[in-house]
Amino acid sequence: MKKTVCLILIAVLSALLCGCSGENAKSDRRYIVSSLGFSTDGALINVFAEIIIVNSEDPESSPETKLFSAAAQSISGALDKIGSSLEKPMLLNHCAVIAVGEKMTPYWFSEICDYCFNENRITMSAYMISVEDPYELLSEKSPSSAAKGYDIMGMIEQQSERTGLSYSSRYFEVEAVRESGKKTFTLPHFVISESGTSVDGLSVFREDRLIANLNNEDSGCYAVITGEFKKGTLRFGAEEYHLRSRKVDYLYSDGNENKIVLRLRLSGDGFDGTACERLEKNLESLYDRLKSETGKDAFGFYDILSVKYSEFEDKYQSGYEEFFASADFVAECKS
Repeated sequence: MKKTVCLILIAVLSALLCGCSGENAKSDRRYIVSSLGFSTDGALINVFAEIIIVNSEDPESSPETKLFSAAAQSISGALDKIGSSLEKPMLLNHCAVIAVGEKMTPYWFSEICDYCFNENRITMSAYMISVEDPYELLSEKSPSSAAKGYDIMGMIEQQSERTGLSYSSRYFEVEAVRESGKKTFTLPHFVISESGTSVDGLSVFREDRLIANLNNEDSGCYAVITGEFKKGTLRFGAEEYHLRSRKVDYLYSDGNENKIVLRLRLSGDGFDGTACERLEKNLESLYDRLKSETGKDAFGFYDILSVKYSEFEDKYQSGYEEFFASADFVAECKS
């Protein structure tokens, strides 16, 4: 990860410093936004900008990173406050991370997405993440690069390679889900402990509101249910199973009883009958727990079933919550 982050930073700084020569370079300073954080108390939006300050007056000096913050009644207003303290405009083109506080309201979450869409200087490939306190996350000193935002980007990509979990949380991916009318999406969930910052599974959002945080083990099961887990390592306590391929199918019944059925055919190391039974129990347990804790469809079954069965959408477009409230979930796994 260190090598990747360093290469990114070198490329960014080289591009920005290119052409800075002669007398103009003596007073040239660049303010590169590597990450943005957002939290709210309801009325105001708090914006945190991690900025890499490049001083070309002294090319041998290392870039300096500072965290700026401001609160306002709009995102643009808060960023204007931050910008007013700088000598030159902020460069948003290299923003790698958009950190969203766990207490974010649906209104402000939508405002963040709208701002990022309308502000065409922010790259649409920036990762969106969930964290309890964005300020605490971004103010923590980076252990491997000049910017915490680039560390976070590398952590997400490494975690995905290690676990097989697909973090479809780049801004354009999240916005595509929201604009399609789907109500449920996930973001990587970050935690801060004595040992540092880490990715601790997924944060589940429904209608732009955080409804659940899942640890890494539960996140693997969640991704199996939603079809996002393609291949990789599933962990149940001390046991590990390496999944090489899988086929998934979804069924439902609404006759005498409402039921949602997930059928899985898995192949990989350790996937025998016992492992499949263990997986079935874990999947069903996670469904029951999230349904009990949130009272919501945290898995997006309405969207999944509507895509496969046109009559399901016609039948439950206005009455799905009643169907889901009484629906049992059955996982059927075969190797």
